[in-house]
Formats: sequence, C-alpha cells, structure tokens
Amino acid sequence: MYALCQDIWDHLNQTPLKPLPDHLLSVQKYFATSSVQDFFTKNASTRTIDLKAVSDADAAYLASLGISQPHLVRNLKETLNDRHLDPLGFQLNAVRDKSVSAFCPFGGKRVVSNQSFLANINVIFYRFESEQVFYVATAGIGSGFRKSALYFPENDLVITAGDSWGFQQADLLELKARMVCGAQACYDYLSDPDQKSRKSAVCLGFYHFAHHLWNELSGLHRLYRKHLLSSVDRFLVLREPLGPIEQIFPEIPADRIERKDSTSDLFYEILTQGYFAVRVGDDYLARDLASRIAKISAANCSSGTLEKVKETSSKYRPLLWVGIRVGNRAWADQVHGLSNVIASLHEEFPALGVVFDGFSLPADRSAQLSDEQGYSTILAQENEIVSSIVGNLQRRQVQVGIFNIIGLSIFDANVWAHAIDVYVSPHGSLQHKVGWFTNKHGIVHTNQTLLQKPAKYIWEAVENGIPPRYIDSASVTDIHSESGERIFYNEISDASEIGAGTQAANEKVRQNAEFTNYSVQWKALHSDLVDLIRSPKVKGRMAAFILAHRVRRRVRLTARTLVNVLK
Repeated sequence: MYALCQDIWDHLNQTPLKPLPDHLLSVQKYFATSSVQDFFTKNASTRTIDLKAVSDADAAYLASLGISQPHLVRNLKETLNDRHLDPLGFQLNAVRDKSVSAFCPFGGKRVVSNQSFLANINVIFYRFESEQVFYVATAGIGSGFRKSALYFPENDLVITAGDSWGFQQADLLELKARMVCGAQACYDYLSDPDQKSRKSAVCLGFYHFAHHLWNELSGLHRLYRKHLLSSVDRFLVLREPLGPIEQIFPEIPADRIERKDSTSDLFYEILTQGYFAVRVGDDYLARDLASRIAKISAANCSSGTLEKVKETSSKYRPLLWVGIRVGNRAWADQVHGLSNVIASLHEEFPALGVVFDGFSLPADRSAQLSDEQGYSTILAQENEIVSSIVGNLQRRQVQVGIFNIIGLSIFDANVWAHAIDVYVSPHGSLQHKVGWFTNKHGIVHTNQTLLQKPAKYIWEAVENGIPPRYIDSASVTDIHSESGERIFYNEISDASEIGAGTQAANEKVRQNAEFTNYSVQWKALHSDLVDLIRSPKVKGRMAAFILAHRVRRRVRLTARTLVNVLK
C-alpha cells in the first residue's frame, strides 16, 4: 500500500503533469487519510535543512542538487530577517493578485503559483513548477502564518526558516495523505483550464480564542485597514470561538462566509470550487479590534450578565479578577495562597469583590455538550479550586463579594473583564482576557523559567499595551509536574482539527520547562497587589468610578425627592 501511495504522490508532483494511471485511481478511492498518513510517517525519510544553521554537509548536498542557497534565502528573506521587512506582506499581495510568487531555487527566476493545498487549518502549501515541482509552505499561527519552508518532492527535501514552533514535518505528512486520498480532485484542480481566473478564499478557524484573536482576526483587521476585505471572494470558516465573523466585521457580506465542520471539508471545498486559498494573519492586536470583540460580547452575553456586572461594579471596589489554572504552569498550592491573599486584602479593602475566572466556553460551543467536548474535567477541577477557596473564607468569616464565572461563555468573560479594576493571573491566555480584551493593570505569577525572561509579546503585541507586573522570582519555587499534566488543556476535542504539526508540537510541551508548576509565597503577592491597587493609575480609575457613582446616586436621590414633592 505504501508503494501505491508513493506512486500517486510522485504522479501529482511530476512536470509536466500527467493524468493518473487507471490502476492508481482504482485503488485511491479506498484509502483513508489517517491510514495513509501512518504509512508516510512510518516510512518517512525526509531530509530537513535549517537555513539558519546550514552545515558544510548540507551546503554540499544542496550544491549537488543545483539548489542555490541565496535563492532559498530570497524566498524566505522576510521570515528569516523581519526587522525592517514585512514577513506577512505577501498575504496582502496574494489577496489582491489571487496568486503568490517565489524565486526558482535553481535559476532564480520569478515564478508564480495560484495552486494552493491546505494541509490543515494552520498550514497551506503553494505548488510551483520550474526545473522541477517545489512547494512554499506558510505556517506558524503565533507568527501570523509566514513563509516557513520550501519542499522538494523529487528529493524529499525540506528547507525551513528555523522557527521551531512553525512548520513541522508532520504538516508535510498530512499534506501527502490528503493529496493521495484526494488524488483525482487534486489532478482536476491542477489541470483546470480556468485556473488563471481562480477566486480567492481566506481560511480561518483556530479553536483557541487568544490565537484566534491575536493571529487570525488581526489578519482580517489588517485586510480591513488596507481596504482588501472586498477583494476576498470567500471566507471559509472552521471555528469562531469569539463569535460570528460577520458580527465582528460587518464589512464582510454574510453570503461570502461559508462554514465547514472539518479540515477535510475545507480541503475539498478549495479543490472542487477551484479556490486560491490564503491564510491571513498578524501578531498585533489593534484597539479597534478589541473594541469590536467587546461590542459583540455585550450583545451576545448571557441574559442578566450586563445588569449583574453593573450591580457588582457599583457595590464592590476594588473588583479583583483572579485567574484559576490547573494541570500545567499552575500554582500548586493556590487554594491556600489565594485564600490568604483575599482575606488579607479584605482587611485593607472592606468593599473588596473577587471575580474568579478560568476556562470559558468558546462562543461556538454549547455548555450542554461539555462532556463530549472534553471540557468537564477542566471545569470540575477549576471549580473545585474556587469552592475550596470560598470554603476557607467562609470558615474565617471573611465577607467578600464572590463571583465565579468559570464555565460561562467567552462573551460573559469579556463583559466581566471590562468591569474589574485589577487582576492577578497565571501566565497565559487567562491573562489575555484582561490584558488584551481590556488592557487592565495586573500581576502575573508563573514559574522560574518564564520569570527569568518574561515574554514581551504579552504587552508589545497590543496597541497601547500595559506591561503586567511579575511576581518576584525570589518568592517562587518550581515544582515538578508530570508530562501528562503539561498537555492538560490540549486534550479537549477542539484540538483534534488543528493539524498534525501542532499536535506533534505537544511533544515539545511535555519536555518544556515553561510548563512547570510552581509555588508562590502568598505574602509577597499580597504586598504587590496592595501596592498596585494603591498606585495612581489604578487608584485614580477607582476614584473616578466612585465619584461618578456618587454623582449618579445623588441625581437619583434628587429625582426621587422631586417626585415626592410633586406628589
């Protein structure tokens, strides 16, 4: 079977392209994508060369194939060195031109392709014909889907731009499996006589709300700023964790949006409709985009949430947001530590209110299907933490306003995030709800690895971003965590459609010290929080709110007095 699969793959990558022989077509329709991918994986012999670390042996091998290193660099130049270049500019040109260009790695001439193959929601391969067929792959959601690799089928050779979290060999194996199983559809797509007039299709739909916002919706916002949304013929959408695309971008006509249930559906839609597919991305969050998300969150949140938030905000100050994380990169003794922090804060701020946040339901997923989607275990563990903290506070007779929003929708979380004064959060996507959605002040606690070199993108990736304060590393002790714990949040069903490459990256997570658990000295956190709450910016915001509340209250009292007089 592997030999048949390899023959089909070779036929689709010959130049000039020829129809597949009948004996291959007759068996191809019985292949399952997962089985074919397993065959390619078990028999993989791909050679990979990192352009940022070319050895003498690598250089000699490339020269023997007639492949020029300078021409390889030209193809990935923006990705390799983006200090003064735009590594995502090609996406704008692709939307305008409905094609993508490259330099022939052999002779250097400019070649153009409008042939796109979706390996998964994160990776698209563009097929070029020159001295031989080669592909340019765009990948890496965290960097906005840059040109990340070149692939030469004749030599089974991959040249990467060196991003360890970008293109993965598993992405290539997934592409091979999809094309082999859809060989006839691929041939028809490649031999289409009308392919010069292809329509464009922008694909999106990563399940994780933070990447969806930071890297996907930001890409659509870039198209909006460049007046290019109308140049897109179709928006093929797999997931919408922050709400319907047409609500976030009313500039997109609803009839141009087509929703699909799986990556396979996307793959075949591109082929059968003859689309030129593009992933548009960015790694910068504009305030206008955050405002759009806030607007649809207020319009789609649970019944009564707006009134509850308004009531809570008028009664409790400061209103503290507390992020709860379990499994990996988690505060191991957070029940004990947070109970003490909240009790101590209450002594200094008697009107203290606490909003506990954790996993939020994506906008396109139902609470009724939590078991099926794999959310139940996460929600149960996070809620158990909150219940234990609340129990501790009650036994100590600490009268604090408690609001648990774990398990509510992302819409509700966004509305609550706009109401809080200050936050304390573990490193990661919980912080993004208050740091990105609303740009609030707060404190981040995490392990020693992340404290030694905090990720600057957390605030630099946001327009007018506010850097969080980090807990003093002297108050943190790392705690060993099992490899299974380190992928705790990656085992939900949502992750099944993200692609083989991203799933393969989970193995890196298992060994990555960034996901180690830790312990925090709660007195240090308490001291930092008091200092932050009393800082001019936070205190000033609270004072302005309290003053406005007093004015509103006086107006209501005056109006009530006037009504009584008139009576």
